[in-house]
Amino acid sequence: MPCAPFIGINNCGQSIQFGCGFVRNELSTSFVWLFETFLEAMGGLAPTNIITDQDFAMRSAIQDVFPNTTHRNCRWHIMQNATEKLGALLAKKPELQAEFNDCVNDSYAPEEFEARWIAMVQQHGVAEHPDFVYLYEKRRCWVPAYFMHKFYPFLQTTQRSEGFNDVLKKYVNPQNSIMDFIRQYAAIQEKIMCAESKQDADTTITTARKWSYNPIELQMSSIYTCNIFLRFQGEMQSLLSYSCKQMGAQEYMVDCIAKFFPGYGNKSFKVHANVEEGFYMCECCKYERDGIVCCHILRIMVQLGVTTLPAAYILKRWTWLADEMLVDMSSQVPGKVHEMPEESVILMKTTLMKNEFASLAKVGCRTADGRKIIGTHLKEMKRELGALAKEQKKEDQRLILLQFLQQLLRVHHLCQSMLLNLLILPQFMASTTKVVFPMECLSNQALWGTVLQLRVHTLCQTLLLHQSILPQLLLPPTTKAVLLMQLRSTLKFRAKVLCWLL
Repeated sequence: MPCAPFIGINNCGQSIQFGCGFVRNELSTSFVWLFETFLEAMGGLAPTNIITDQDFAMRSAIQDVFPNTTHRNCRWHIMQNATEKLGALLAKKPELQAEFNDCVNDSYAPEEFEARWIAMVQQHGVAEHPDFVYLYEKRRCWVPAYFMHKFYPFLQTTQRSEGFNDVLKKYVNPQNSIMDFIRQYAAIQEKIMCAESKQDADTTITTARKWSYNPIELQMSSIYTCNIFLRFQGEMQSLLSYSCKQMGAQEYMVDCIAKFFPGYGNKSFKVHANVEEGFYMCECCKYERDGIVCCHILRIMVQLGVTTLPAAYILKRWTWLADEMLVDMSSQVPGKVHEMPEESVILMKTTLMKNEFASLAKVGCRTADGRKIIGTHLKEMKRELGALAKEQKKEDQRLILLQFLQQLLRVHHLCQSMLLNLLILPQFMASTTKVVFPMECLSNQALWGTVLQLRVHTLCQTLLLHQSILPQLLLPPTTKAVLLMQLRSTLKFRAKVLCWLL
């Protein structure tokens, strides 16, 4: 059966596994079920952007289940298929292949791509070639120029998903059962989480190496996570390959002074900059696409003497505060996000804590001093957790007794007189020799609200009053005996109960 993994990116730029599913076939109905199940598992939180291979059944299912999600096809798969079909033609015309790659990879706007494409196919006489016609008709599904303003951080392909598939093949094979797959999948998930915890631990105990004394680099070294800071640092280094000149009041042209620069080619980019308002925008759209500012904007900032990166250009998901976003996002999703079973929450937190302890042990056990520190803190933790367990046990006993006392206090509310308080009840008892107590009152949930209104300081008086009322109730002998036994047992501990409640 086909296995469909859901891969995401964490705040360190690492791949994370949201889950995976098996489908019987690759029809649209199967993918609809898969995406609906994934949406339910995520508490109704749909992805903002998604990238898949070239599967039209999957595209139809995504449009049905995720109507507000931006969907694009994997550029690598499409280019690979095109190369296979056009291999003979491209081999005869190497200039066509070079222009084809440049047109797809180095166009930063739809208009630019379309103009370059038309010029290319006309120049080489392939305007009517069916494969080129097909690629152009589907251009809005895969060409990067149409997704420059969409958040697809550090990826243009399904490479992360393909990488997970390669890892998966090392652990399982088609002959494994579903249970074997689940066990191996859990091992892979544990490995991924350990790698994430290791990244957190390494960044916590190490200081990022600075490339320069630029204040913006110093600022972001303490804000970004380690991997993201390295990417930002790469942009800082790249700004040396550009020169800039002012074109207007708030418009600058950044020119590449190198013959070729990886990622940007030898293109020039127009940058709009308003220092007073803290507004910057570049034609390369790197911030919109990856969430970090480009070297072109940084070049203008250096030119204008800007020493601090504006907060508007610090994407929170790439910082150490990214976990707070999960709480904010989940609070906006009604229902099931807040209905995770307590057992699942405990299991999740236990797993995360185990990974944290494993990282600390790996770092601390390298030296004798580290082992001593860990041993000292372990003893202190055991002592504090033992005291906490005793307090929790005491609290649990208090809650059990409180629930029992609340049940006893419900005796006050007889049939039509549920709201009688302690001042009226003695007069009622003085004029009554036998009281018939309906058994259905014991299960009436409406009594609980009234019970909670009773004051704690009347508890002893209430218990003593019940001891005189109970023999007069027309209850089955067994029930009456049980209530009397429980009441007498409770009266012995009333002093302790009052101490806890007060």
